[in-house]
Amino acid sequence: MSVVKQQAEHLIDRLIAAYNARDADAFANCFADDAVIYEHPNFPKQVQKAEFLEYYVKLFKEFPQNHTERLYRAVIDNRVIDHELVMRTPESKPFEVLTIYEVRNNLIQRVDFVRNTTTAWKV
Repeated sequence: MSVVKQQAEHLIDRLIAAYNARDADAFANCFADDAVIYEHPNFPKQVQKAEFLEYYVKLFKEFPQNHTERLYRAVIDNRVIDHELVMRTPESKPFEVLTIYEVRNNLIQRVDFVRNTTTAWKV
């Protein structure tokens, strides 16, 4: 595996660990300041790290048991593609997300979420 692939995969592992620990600061620190999160196919959901931090602070506060589980991963150069199962609470129905992370300079520059159209962004 190339160094670029290893660095990208390691960064996304850190991101998911921060997400599952509900550590919004550690989560946001994995992103470049000018990173953008898109809802597939090309709809920007959040622009800039400050927006991510605000969103995830609120999400983790509302869902203190929020958790994601990786079902499958592919790494192609600086892109990490994860198929994830997200659970907001132990009682709620989990939902699937395909997440495409683009890493540059060891920070996430872009994220594309592909999800079931009935799965709404809640918070």
